[in-house]
Amino acid sequence: MPPVTNAIGAVAGVVMQSVEILVTAPKLELYRLHGPDGNRDFRDPDEAIAAAVALSRDLATAAAHSAGARAPELATRIRRKTADKGGGGTLLIEAAIRTTASGRPSPHGRRGNSKIRQVSPSAFP
Repeated sequence: MPPVTNAIGAVAGVVMQSVEILVTAPKLELYRLHGPDGNRDFRDPDEAIAAAVALSRDLATAAAHSAGARAPELATRIRRKTADKGGGGTLLIEAAIRTTASGRPSPHGRRGNSKIRQVSPSAFP
């Protein structure tokens, strides 16, 4: 029975792969992107988040292709944790950037290297 179930899943299924990148603020005016190949530091929180979005989209696309998706669609969510810094401003404490790539499976199955590393535990329910 499992081979039949797998064949049906391959024909009717959807490939979904998610990647999460974390940006933290280890000290005032320093924003650290935690990626699979190491950390990168930024002075501007928007630049750190933009870099994390780009990285998560690239990694999710690669993971979906590796898992067999032919033309994955991407959905990216950014969850920010902030603190009031007074005077009406806010300070970024942490941002979790999660991209999910989903698409129909390729009729030719998996392609490429399927070694995808988990970046961080999911912060989403």
